[in-house]
Amino acid sequence: MNKSTKKLITAGLTLTSLAMAPMAFAESNTTTDTTAKLPKFVKQLTVSAINGNTLTTTDKDGKSYTIDISGADLQRKYKGTSVASEISVSDKIIVKGQDNGSTIVAQSVRDMSIHQKFGKTSGKVSNIGVSSFTLTTPKNVTITVNTTATTKFSGTKAHPLATLIDLKDGDQVMINGLKDNATNTETANSVHLFTNNANSSKAKLSEKNQGKHLKFPKTTLTTKVQ
Repeated sequence: MNKSTKKLITAGLTLTSLAMAPMAFAESNTTTDTTAKLPKFVKQLTVSAINGNTLTTTDKDGKSYTIDISGADLQRKYKGTSVASEISVSDKIIVKGQDNGSTIVAQSVRDMSIHQKFGKTSGKVSNIGVSSFTLTTPKNVTITVNTTATTKFSGTKAHPLATLIDLKDGDQVMINGLKDNATNTETANSVHLFTNNANSSKAKLSEKNQGKHLKFPKTTLTTKVQ
């Protein structure tokens, strides 16, 4: 084989390799594009069953969807970070993801039924512990109130309140703090005692009117909700 023949063969192999490269690249891109072309899915659904990271849900028309949330960004109503254990049956959720034909692979799940929000809650005290107590509102809703080292306590001249241990069962208080409806708790920034007589006329004020009669100590509160 002379030198000219060798050069021709080498040139031919080079051209063949160059021709094959775009084909291989195209095949690779085709695979990626196929994955990217999975139908997008955005719907508000109601959770009907939970099995680990798999949710069974229905839409407003009663159609059922299976949702894989294993790789999803889980959020509360106001987009605070959530975890799978907070999701409950009957929760309303907004799911964004892709439909692979049998399951919706969720990229994000926003649970519209759970949130944290700053607010005021009044009611009657019971079950006083080391750093918490139970509060029963005028609507007979029971909430666990947690106090911290920074919780401020106050009262009136007739009913002073310095610390948690000064509270007694039956006392009427107003709580200013962060409500978590997923756990039915409130972390108190402040606790204001307005009467320790459960039978007094003030104790029978409605939740709306109770707030009009109270003066709270100044407390710095962020308006952030989750």
